[in-house]
Amino acid sequence: MAMQALHLIICILFAAILGEAGLTKLLGRSTPAWFAEKFASSWLAPIPAPLLWWPIAVAELSVAGLFVAAVVTGESAVGGTHALTQAALVGASALFAALTMGLRLSQDFAGASAALTYFGVAALLAATMFR
Repeated sequence: MAMQALHLIICILFAAILGEAGLTKLLGRSTPAWFAEKFASSWLAPIPAPLLWWPIAVAELSVAGLFVAAVVTGESAVGGTHALTQAALVGASALFAALTMGLRLSQDFAGASAALTYFGVAALLAATMFR
């Protein structure tokens, strides 16, 4: 019972974090000026900022959608396959790894540290949660 509750809480937490981040980008309807400025001194500078911004938003919403689907389908019930949650955790790990790299490139070391923590949690859960 405790594992099922933890599973549900993890799915809801990641869905909220990633869903809010993606929806904020979507509702903003444009790439903020600070985003382009952040990468001005990196090798990503020649890439137009929207080509970096919108894929992040799509990835955040996609992974959040997997977590929501895991909750809606009742994957936390005993005996489930947990395929959606596993896919969501792997997707979250990849997303947080990419965000960590981007933050490091922009020399936002505090932000990179936070994203690395999210990556570590997601990767650890993906590797161990359903063994």
